[in-house]
Amino acid sequence: VLAETVTARDNLPPFPASIMDGYAVVSSDGPGEYPVVAEARAGCAHDFTLSPGQVAYITTGAPVPPGADAVVKVEDTQPAAAAAAAEGQAAAAQQQRRVAILKGVPAG
Repeated sequence: VLAETVTARDNLPPFPASIMDGYAVVSSDGPGEYPVVAEARAGCAHDFTLSPGQVAYITTGAPVPPGADAVVKVEDTQPAAAAAAAEGQAAAAQQQRRVAILKGVPAG
């Protein structure tokens, strides 16, 4: 129990950060299969903006990229590459940069 309210002078981190590994998304897109257009990793600067219909892989502590308003935890996703493997290596290589988002998440 504190005798008085304690407040931080600065927001740390000074940006919206992911609290889990997963995929940064536009929440209104909902579940489905999407291209993974970038990666956002903790400690690395990124210079991309997410658009509807795209996702970005994100690690814990990484800044949530502009355009994204939610993060889907990795456990609620699956690689989309398995279905393309039977079509040959070229098709599988294209599909490796796609992910199936299995659950919708609210913005925030």
